[in-house]
Amino acid sequence: MAQRSEKRAMHERTMPTRRYVEENAVREMEIESPIPREFEEQRRKNRKKRAIQERTEANRQRAKQYTLIQLGALALTVVGVLGFCVRYLQAQDEMDAHIREIAKLEQEYSDKLSENEGLKTRIDSEIDYNEIYRIATEELGMTYPQKHQEIQYDHAESEYVRQNDEIPRE
Repeated sequence: MAQRSEKRAMHERTMPTRRYVEENAVREMEIESPIPREFEEQRRKNRKKRAIQERTEANRQRAKQYTLIQLGALALTVVGVLGFCVRYLQAQDEMDAHIREIAKLEQEYSDKLSENEGLKTRIDSEIDYNEIYRIATEELGMTYPQKHQEIQYDHAESEYVRQNDEIPRE
């Protein structure tokens, strides 16, 4: 019996009750159904729980989006750094090749200078200036010019005199 009266009391609480509400001059009838406190508290807890879950899900979605953006930026950065590293290594290799080429050319230049010095020394050692003087004076009858035979002029175009150029009179 006790169970039956509890069920009836529960049923009566959930059944709508009628009451009159007066507003201005109009009388309206509003049906109000009482909601048990346990259900109200449960509903409030569920709302809070749902709100928390929605905020958590929104935060997760935002975190995923930031992560994708950050991952994309990181990937671009890594690709950029790798590109710079590859270009740096290529430039370093080119520079090393140029340095080797310069060293090779410097060695060739040094060898040519040494060869030229050796040839010059050999030529100078084979020239007998006394024999040249003897042939010029004895066989060809050459003598040193007299003071009045020397003519000096300024020839600024070149550092040597060509035989086909005209010598100025004065």
